[in-house]
Amino acid sequence: MIDYCELPICRHNSFARYFGDSKPDCRKQCDFCTNSKQTEKRVDDFKACLMRKKEFRFGPSNVTEDFDESDLYEGGRRGQKRLYEDYENDDESEGIDTEGKRMRESLIKEQFALRRKGGAEKSLKRKKEEDEKKEEEERAGRSRLKAVQYTGTKIVGLNIATRESYWQLILQSLIKNYDTCIVLPQYESNTANKLSERDIEDIALDLEYQKFTSNSVKMMYQKGMMSVMMNIRKNTEANKMQEELLTHTPTLSLMQALQLRLKMKLKPQRSKVDKENPKQT
Repeated sequence: MIDYCELPICRHNSFARYFGDSKPDCRKQCDFCTNSKQTEKRVDDFKACLMRKKEFRFGPSNVTEDFDESDLYEGGRRGQKRLYEDYENDDESEGIDTEGKRMRESLIKEQFALRRKGGAEKSLKRKKEEDEKKEEEERAGRSRLKAVQYTGTKIVGLNIATRESYWQLILQSLIKNYDTCIVLPQYESNTANKLSERDIEDIALDLEYQKFTSNSVKMMYQKGMMSVMMNIRKNTEANKMQEELLTHTPTLSLMQALQLRLKMKLKPQRSKVDKENPKQT
C-alpha cells in the first residue's frame, strides 16, 4: 500500500503487478494517467514535506487558525495533517484506526475476495472439463459409432452422447418402419431374408455415419439427422419400407454360418470321369 500511494505509476497497474496480472489499459481512469507530471510533483512535494517534518498541502490555504474544520471531509486541512502524521508514525502508533486505514483494509479484503472467487471458479471449470474429457474417453471405448474417436475434432462442439442419441432415434424409426411394412403383402418376398435387430442397428449406424462425414458444423449435422428421421417417418405413414431396409443383406448368425459351412462340406462332388464325360452322366 505504501508503494501504491507513493510511487508515481498507474494505480491500476500497481494492483495488477501486486496480484501478478498483465498490465491493464487504464485509459486515463486514475490520477497518474490523467496528469502524470502533476502526480509526480505531488509525490515529490509530499516526500519533501516528510523529510522536513512540515505540513503537506495540495495547494494554497486560506483557512484561518480559528476556523472550525470538523465538518469538512476528513477534518479539512488539519485533519489531512493528522492523517499524514499517523501514516508516518504507523509503526510507532499501533491500534490507530483512522478512516483512511479502514478504507485501505476494506479495499484489500475486497480485492482478495475477488481473487479467491475467480480462482475457485477457474478450478471448478478446469475440473468439469477434465471430467467431461474422461467421460468422453470411457464412452468412446464402449460405443458402436463409426469414427467415434474423431467426434470432437471433426465437428467442433459435437460429443459422443449427442451422436448416440441421434443414432437411437434413427434406430427406433427404422424398427417401427420395418415392423409396419414387413407384414404387408407387397413385402412378402422379404420375409425369407428377415432382418434381425442387429441388422437394423447396422443400417442406423451407416445412416448416422453418412451425416457425420458429410458435415463439419454441428448445426448442419443436427439438421441432416432430423431430415433422415422425418423421411423414415414419412415412409412409415405411407406404408413404404425404407430403401436401406430393402437392400440390406442380412448378417448370418453363428448358427446359420455353421449350418451353411456344414452344408457346403456335405454337398456331393462330381468325380473326374463325370467331369470328362458330362453327357454320359
